[in-house]
Amino acid sequence: MTNQPLDKTSRSLISTKETNPPQLANEYGPAQAEGFKWQKWLDDPIDSSCPVLPIRLSIRMLSLNYGWCVFDGDYPPDAPTASRHYPPGNLGFALQLHDLPTGRKYTRVVLGQQRHSSGGTTENEYLLQTGPGVIFALESKRIDGPHWSDIALATYRFYETEGLRFVFRVNVINPLTTAVVDEVYFRNSRRWPDRRRSYWMHGTPEYQAILSTPNARGVAALILGGYERGTRWIPTIVTWADTTHARAYLQMLFVICARME
Repeated sequence: MTNQPLDKTSRSLISTKETNPPQLANEYGPAQAEGFKWQKWLDDPIDSSCPVLPIRLSIRMLSLNYGWCVFDGDYPPDAPTASRHYPPGNLGFALQLHDLPTGRKYTRVVLGQQRHSSGGTTENEYLLQTGPGVIFALESKRIDGPHWSDIALATYRFYETEGLRFVFRVNVINPLTTAVVDEVYFRNSRRWPDRRRSYWMHGTPEYQAILSTPNARGVAALILGGYERGTRWIPTIVTWADTTHARAYLQMLFVICARME
């Protein structure tokens, strides 16, 4: 683990193609074993055990076929810059570090579906922001229907034309995710919450453990289902705490790169 931005040498090293990585000693139990499977599916395009299917969902299908409501407030997608949104306010340093715009360059999209039956009301709802090369996952609530990975990629494809390079999971509260991250910090002599950025590198036990979490699996599924297998990977997962609220929130950044042959 390191808490400093990657230098040029490190960036070069993580851009090389790695397939069939060796299984490391299991330091994090079932979490690491599960994460190793997802890492292998990302690394090995011919591994037939991967359960993720190609993502075919579009915003039009979501509305017409599934009965979802989609509201962006910026329709059509080429609306004037003045009607766009600023990025989430607690991510300024991360945007600057990765050369992402800090102005009104982002579209905020609310997607939801509500159904009433004798058994009660079920509701699915997602809040996303998209911008050139980036998705911000702000809120998500899924009972059934399409998975987050499908909806996030459909939204990105509708509003953006650049290749996807970053996915932020903002203010993560999923208890399974936070429990694993807390364990990773503890085993690395770190106390949560920690505002310092921690970089977890591909192939390490910590990376594999974090990749097993629901929030990380969603990003992995987006890559596996949205692109030709073996052409994209996640070389680095970055985590840190936002302590500007009454409670500390976990922030996660997934760096997405094309593989170099």
